[in-house]
Amino acid sequence: MMSTKDIIDTLPLESEGFDINAEIIFKLIQRDARIKEIPVILTKRTLGYSKLHTIREIKNHLKMFYKILLWKRARSSARTTH
Repeated sequence: MMSTKDIIDTLPLESEGFDINAEIIFKLIQRDARIKEIPVILTKRTLGYSKLHTIREIKNHLKMFYKILLWKRARSSARTTH
């Protein structure tokens, strides 16, 4: 059985920003992998500064959302043609 790290290491990831989490989940769903949510508590940053660029990350997330829609549409089409 592969570890979580081994499985993630096999994913062809393109994202480099904050949207990488969405890409990892999406690609695991495509592989029918089992996903478990583990809650975390996010706290306000006390040191340093945020590297988040809001507009860029919104664009990146919209691109990922579009890829998911295309994949779901293709998957639905494949199911209805069989």
